[in-house]
Amino acid sequence: MGAQARIRYPSKAAIDRTIAAARGAGLDIAGIEVGPDGSIRLVEARAVPKKNMDEFERLEAQGLL
Repeated sequence: MGAQARIRYPSKAAIDRTIAAARGAGLDIAGIEVGPDGSIRLVEARAVPKKNMDEFERLEAQGLL
């Protein structure tokens, strides 16, 4: 059998430090992805596509209803 990759998820403390650093830099975090290799990936809110509003939602958001 070949060598297997060791699974090393990041600790909660490492994730918390990463989030604190990103927020300190002014990022708006929409999501977090962690990998089995210990990687931490933050998804910024601007990277998440916005939902298209239908006519009712648009008028309601403008206060016209």
